[in-house]
Amino acid sequence: MNRVIFLDFDGVLNAFYYPKLLADHGQVWRDRFGVLFAPECIAQLERTIAATCAHIIISSSWKIPFESETDEMALNSLKQMWKTRQYPGRIDGAIPNLTFQEILDMHCDGDFICHKGFEIEQWLRQHPECTKYAILDDEEIVLPKHKSHFIQTDRMVGLQKEDADRAIEILLNCVDNGIH
Repeated sequence: MNRVIFLDFDGVLNAFYYPKLLADHGQVWRDRFGVLFAPECIAQLERTIAATCAHIIISSSWKIPFESETDEMALNSLKQMWKTRQYPGRIDGAIPNLTFQEILDMHCDGDFICHKGFEIEQWLRQHPECTKYAILDDEEIVLPKHKSHFIQTDRMVGLQKEDADRAIEILLNCVDNGIH
């Protein structure tokens, strides 16, 4: 797994306009897994995966288990959603859910508010075979060392062609995963 997309859902695939558009037209806007994702955003993800053969690692808050769930159960539910909805590629994992103490123990620069950035860093440390990665998120969640791998989407419209083009460029051309 040398190419990875760290994928957020809300504001990337779940473009904020889309559920409202469906509801306003009397169409189904959610299923048993949650809100349906915008088809044009899914198409851009599919294009990115086709061009790069990248693996999907979930960085979305959707990976956080409910009270009665384990991390594994939450991830399996997301994998089932992906398969049921026939989305492109496949989910190969998720970034870890770190505690505040675990973040402190990492000894790396970054704002503690950006917990996802630390969780991405931990995943990269655990997977040194990952040599190229792109981070797709609508919020500035990255550590300074990951900025060149970060594509910030507009939450209202989600993943657009120019975002996908940038992800493809990063995944095909970057040589350093930023791990020290």
